[in-house]
Amino acid sequence: MKELGLRHRLLVLFALGCTGLLAELWLIGHHEDLIQRLPLFLLALGLVSSLWALAGRGSWRLRWFELLSAGLVALGATGLWKHYQSNLASALEPAPDLTGTELVRQALAGEIPVLAPGAVIFLGLLGLLYGHRHPEIEALTEATSDPEPRDPS
Repeated sequence: MKELGLRHRLLVLFALGCTGLLAELWLIGHHEDLIQRLPLFLLALGLVSSLWALAGRGSWRLRWFELLSAGLVALGATGLWKHYQSNLASALEPAPDLTGTELVRQALAGEIPVLAPGAVIFLGLLGLLYGHRHPEIEALTEATSDPEPRDPS
């Protein structure tokens, strides 16, 4: 059996991470409304895209994968903020005069796991690392770049 290179191992880890997070989010009921389904959709798309990237060739599929990976980073950052805001509101409900470090501590340690979306950020970064200076993209960039500047006249 042919040994997978480091780049392909990153892609396999990405696919496994998407699978694990999809299962986790589904099992905890993270699908009650459209906003909660968005991570499920992007992770499923990430899983399919990673398998597609493993199976095929072509720089356009890699560009798509990079775009999806960047989307996962953005989604994870948004998730961190939304989780924090929800916990902040929950902490202020019984004690509206709560401020400072105690408020931040309660928001971070609240019912909704604030740092959980960090796993989505990690997967997105892993996907971006896979595509960074990928030989197929580098070859396309070199082939489409104009080696000599054109005279504007």
